[in-house]
Amino acid sequence: MRRGTTPTLTCTVNGADLSSTTFYVTIEQDEVELNIKNPDCKTTETGCEITVVLTQEQTLQLRSGRAQIQIRWIDENGTASATPVKTLDVEKILKEGEISYE
Repeated sequence: MRRGTTPTLTCTVNGADLSSTTFYVTIEQDEVELNIKNPDCKTTETGCEITVVLTQEQTLQLRSGRAQIQIRWIDENGTASATPVKTLDVEKILKEGEISYE
């Protein structure tokens, strides 16, 4: 993932259908924590596939280097679960700030 872009991240969660839960995708790096609540979730044969689209503003909050990503959820019975923490590489950009189409 590059800073200042609008990447689409796809995560697979095996053994759990999150479509009827409340869940968060969290990206953390140093003091920055991005929490995306209930992004797109498609049920698969083995669990679900989650798609998160980040904004330029969100990716600009990160610095180049490594970030961590995790999915946490809670079901209607109050049972909370989480995926293992994974590493996400954040690449640098040369022009700082948001860009727009003109």
